[in-house]
Amino acid sequence: MALKVATEFVAGMVVGGAIGWFLDKWIGSSPLFFLVFLALGAAAGITSVYRTAYRMNAGAQGDTEIGTADRNGPAGEAGKTERRD
Repeated sequence: MALKVATEFVAGMVVGGAIGWFLDKWIGSSPLFFLVFLALGAAAGITSVYRTAYRMNAGAQGDTEIGTADRNGPAGEAGKTERRD
């Protein structure tokens, strides 16, 4: 899981930086677009890391989906009924 988080963060920065570099090369500007898109890529990477950490935390608490409350009990017990004698 740690490798996934690191890869997502780095990939966001690399993709953002590459887009900015190509735009700067195409337009002929200085590193303006490179820096802007690098920052956007970093923000996207941080958002991805945050979402992954949130999902890991929710999974550790027994939740199966983010933002949903299971009214039927823990995961795997949906649809079961209590037997009363």
